[in-house]
Amino acid sequence: MKIITISKKKLKYFSKYKLNSKISNTEGIKYRVEGVCLNLEDKNFIVKKFGEDIYTGLYKKTDFKNKNIAEMNPTTSKLYTIATLADYKEQIGIEEICIPQVLVEIEEYEMISYFLIPEIENSENLGIILKDTKISSEEKINYLYQAGKILDRILGLDLDIKINIGDLREYNFIVDQAKKVHIVDTDSFYLHIGYLPESYYLPSMCSAFREQPKKYRNKINDNTDIWCYISMIFNTLLDNKIYILEKEDYFNYLKYLKYLGFKEDILLCFKKIFSEEENKNPYQYLDQIPLDKLEETNNRSYKKYKRAKNLF
Repeated sequence: MKIITISKKKLKYFSKYKLNSKISNTEGIKYRVEGVCLNLEDKNFIVKKFGEDIYTGLYKKTDFKNKNIAEMNPTTSKLYTIATLADYKEQIGIEEICIPQVLVEIEEYEMISYFLIPEIENSENLGIILKDTKISSEEKINYLYQAGKILDRILGLDLDIKINIGDLREYNFIVDQAKKVHIVDTDSFYLHIGYLPESYYLPSMCSAFREQPKKYRNKINDNTDIWCYISMIFNTLLDNKIYILEKEDYFNYLKYLKYLGFKEDILLCFKKIFSEEENKNPYQYLDQIPLDKLEETNNRSYKKYKRAKNLF
C-alpha cells in the first residue's frame, strides 16, 4: 500500500470536507484534496484521520511495513484493517466497497495518521435519502436492496480472513449519480483472525437483548451484521425502532405487519433475529412489503392496533 509524506503546513491548505448536519456519529476531521496536489492520479480524494486528536491513532511506518500492528490487535486496528483491505481488494472484487488506497505520513511526526479514500463525487448519503419524504418508497426499497446485496456479498466472501461490517447503518452508505449504492467507513470493518471481536453496542441497542440468543454472544459476526441491516430497515422504511420494543411486543409488532400485508418470507427473516436460528438476510424479500401500507408501520399506528386488539 502506498505511503505519501506531507507537512502539517500543507495539510492546512486542504479544504474541509463538510458532511450534512443530519449525519451523526462521524469521527475526526476530513478533508477533500485533488490527487495532483499529492502527485497521485487525477481524481479527488477524501483525507480521513485515524483519531479524533493529533495524538490519537498515530502509527509508525514499521508497524505498517512489518504488520506488527496485526499481532498487537488484528481486529480493531484501523491501520491493519485499511492495509489488509487494500491487499485483498482484487480478491474481494466488490467495487461498491470504498476501500482506502493511500496512507499519509505527517512529516514532522514521522508517523502515519491519515489515509486517502477515492471520492465518489456528487454523492448523497443514504440515511438522508431514506428519511426524505419526497423520495418514493419504490426508490427507497431499491437502495435498501442494493445495501443488503452488498452485505450478502461481503458475508459470502471465501477468503482466508473473515470480514464483517460491524458498524452497519444507513449513514455508512452513499448513493452516486447513477443511483448506485456504495459502502463507506470501511476502516471500521472487522477483520477476524481466529476469533471474534467483542461487541459493546448490541446489548444496549435493545432491551430485549437482555435475553439475547447465544448466536450473538456479544460478538461481531454474520448474525450481528444481519441484525443491524434489519434494524436499518426498521429505522428508515418502517419508521420504527427495534430497541423501543420489548421482546414480546416485537413479535406482536410482526403480527401487525402481517395484518398490514407483509408476506411470510420477510417476516420470517425478522423473526429469526430473536431465535437461536442463524439470521437470514431479508434483502431479496423486500418486494414482499406492501408499499401502500408503509405509512401505517410507525409506532403510533401500531399503538392504535394494540388498543384495538387489547395487547397492552
